[in-house]
Amino acid sequence: MRADSGGIPPLRLPKLYCELYNTNLLLNPWLSLEEQLAARRSDGGDVPGRGKVPWLALGGGHHWAWGEPAAEGLTTGGGPSWRPAGAVASSYGWAHSWPTLMQEIDLVAELERRGVTRAAACAFLDRGPGLALEVYTAARFDCGGEYEVGLALDGRSDPVPVDVLAQVYWMAGCAAVSTTRQMAAEPQRWRRQVLRLEAYQAGVRRAVVLLRARGQLFWSGHYGAKLSAPALRFVAPP
Repeated sequence: MRADSGGIPPLRLPKLYCELYNTNLLLNPWLSLEEQLAARRSDGGDVPGRGKVPWLALGGGHHWAWGEPAAEGLTTGGGPSWRPAGAVASSYGWAHSWPTLMQEIDLVAELERRGVTRAAACAFLDRGPGLALEVYTAARFDCGGEYEVGLALDGRSDPVPVDVLAQVYWMAGCAAVSTTRQMAAEPQRWRRQVLRLEAYQAGVRRAVVLLRARGQLFWSGHYGAKLSAPALRFVAPP
């Protein structure tokens, strides 16, 4: 990798490599919404690119359970012996709803935090570097679960809609979009899902991650698909 190509200033190669390609661009994956706010306050104020609550629970925070309570139903009757290195989120949704977790990432600000100047960050993004989103999915033993993972890259400055239908039209205008579409989660088994975007048009300045999950039965409670260890990273060039 050449650190001085594409407008990237000559930085120390090992540090640049690790900072760009070996760190998670997502913030606080996972904390409850209340814990996110508390953590932000304890950090002593806003940090560039981190002015919002990282995860926005569309439809209300009550649609999700976090941490160990969300893992209920995975270990009954010989569940998985392995689990991702991260807390679990479980949706409350049933067949006619799509509880969604959304996070918007200011890519320019994240590159600046890693020691790249703003001009160099924009030049780097205009080259269409690869971005990969991964998340682990699973379902309970007694209730099927469905999920959908989405990654959108955009250069506009308007707010991302919080209405699901409005999001569909908004994503149609993005520079690049990738989704798993609606998928069934495997009962009591964690499976790694990966989305990748690269060689997109110049002008991208932010990424938007959407994680949707619900149950397949009309049960009241956190019986929806489970998500864990989300990560968004730049893909190292070959």
